[in-house]
Amino acid sequence: MKNNYHITVNEEFDFNFNENDLVRLDIQLLKNKQLHVLHNNASSIYSVIKSNFHTKTYEINIGSDNYKITLENNLDLLIKKLGFTLENDTLLNELKAPMPGIILEIIVKKGATIKKGEPLVILEAMKMENTLNSPTDGKVKAVYYSKGESVEKGALLIEME
Repeated sequence: MKNNYHITVNEEFDFNFNENDLVRLDIQLLKNKQLHVLHNNASSIYSVIKSNFHTKTYEINIGSDNYKITLENNLDLLIKKLGFTLENDTLLNELKAPMPGIILEIIVKKGATIKKGEPLVILEAMKMENTLNSPTDGKVKAVYYSKGESVEKGALLIEME
């Protein structure tokens, strides 16, 4: 399978390219997080200001302008299409559904003392059982769903204190 890539610039502009497009670029790594890029006989210096490998987000400078870049490959696009996420957008005192699914079991009750990593909920998504663990030590403040209920991605399942 040929790798395809999707780039979003400043959450406004979208670009798609593939491996062949990358081969046509002449990129040289310089010192201090700078890149020299030669493309279609045009030379540019790119400075990487910020980078987050896990979320594949970057802030770069070209000349006097800064740009926020998000890079996605085939797998990232498939995960997004299926409604999943690789990002951790929950607070430490909240357990949110990482994907849409059906609650198979709520393992804890309100008032229970829990440890980080302890299983709290079993969620079925795409015919697979997913055990959702506690993001922190604490006490269960509230349980918002029951066994058999459907949940959407991002739904608050359990709140801790």
